[in-house]
Amino acid sequence: MMEMQSASGDSSPSDLDIFSQVLGPNSSMARGLGRSFKHSGSSSSTSSTSQINNLTKDLEAARRENEYMRSRQQELESLLERQSHLETRLQDQQREHEERIRSEVQEQVQREMMLQMERMMLINSYIYTPRTYVQVLLELGARKFGIISVLSIGCCPSQRLYSPNGDCLEELNDHARAFHTKIKSILCRLSEEYQGLKYSLGNAYEITINVIDNPLPFNFTNMKTACCGARRLTAESIFNPKANLCPSRDIYLFWDLFHPTEAGAQLAAVTLFYGPTRFVAPINFSQLARA
Repeated sequence: MMEMQSASGDSSPSDLDIFSQVLGPNSSMARGLGRSFKHSGSSSSTSSTSQINNLTKDLEAARRENEYMRSRQQELESLLERQSHLETRLQDQQREHEERIRSEVQEQVQREMMLQMERMMLINSYIYTPRTYVQVLLELGARKFGIISVLSIGCCPSQRLYSPNGDCLEELNDHARAFHTKIKSILCRLSEEYQGLKYSLGNAYEITINVIDNPLPFNFTNMKTACCGARRLTAESIFNPKANLCPSRDIYLFWDLFHPTEAGAQLAAVTLFYGPTRFVAPINFSQLARA
């Protein structure tokens, strides 16, 4: 470098010095340029200046690119910070929503428990009557009722024993008829108080009396005597291994002291399901099922 300065007779910095200052003395490009100057000797000032200008432009472009990349990095960091903030807000909102739902569920469960307790207190406070039995079920949500009143209890073999001729005890039958009338009145009033209430009331008294008064159409021949029992009317004892058993139970209306035979029970079931209003009202059980 000293030789180049002496040869030119110029004390101004050489092109190599300028490159070294721009690129740094340890730059590989500067060292390469130094070797180039040594091999080629002194080059034209115009060419050197052009190269310096090009390098300066490249450096300036690199500096702008570096600033641009730094700016984009700041934008990215800002976006990441915003994303983190949004995720935090979302988690907070989700946690608040879950807590609100949990609180609402707990309140609903508490209300249901209180309602059930009130219903149980209501049920326990009742002195049970036919009306309160139905009313409790209505309070619990029931809206369809199939109810069967009392049959002609005065005509059961166990009660005929108290009649010298084995006839029905009409005093007991009066109670059966009165019970049916009372139930009918209760259901009628409740149907006005509770919207959607539907019911079928089977008149077991009329069903039984109809068979007793007209047994032949139903293939019954014995209305007074039980099929299984002992002594008079086969009704002085309950069914047991030593009891008398009738040879053909299908022609008997009563199986024992109180209960009908299978044939009698089947006839009652068919009548309740499909019968006219004389035996089941205001609709029969089949109509109730479809209502």
